Amino acid sequence: MRKFSALGITLLALVATLACTEEGVGDPCEPESCPPSATGEGCDWQAEEVYLEHFSLQCRTRVCMVFKVDEMAGIDPYCTRRCGPGSAWGGCPGKYACTEVVAGESDYAGCYCVEKAQLELGQFGADQPKVDACK
Repeated sequence: MRKFSALGITLLALVATLACTEEGVGDPCEPESCPPSATGEGCDWQAEEVYLEHFSLQCRTRVCMVFKVDEMAGIDPYCTRRCGPGSAWGGCPGKYACTEVVAGESDYAGCYCVEKAQLELGQFGADQPKVDACK
């Protein structure tokens, strides 16, 4: 019975390790708040907007992000972190690109790790200049 319990604990630890990236970027999260709908019931996520929730206790990075909601696929919130020039962390893990998410002079302005699959990249990609700004 003890061997079975030890095996179960080892398997659980392995699954937990594979499910989350080392830095916490890409870990799933659920925003604590959202933009209210006109009726006041539910959320009104906008397709081309980015939502950052700093100090998120669900994220090891402490930043939960909803990036450009896809109306067909729904929302895809995940943990992110700052990256690029002036960041203590530098670049992003494999399937993420360091992208300018918030422009301007606010405390939250700057570059964050965004899943490459959510970006329009390449010579004519709309998001390419935002990636280039973070190099």
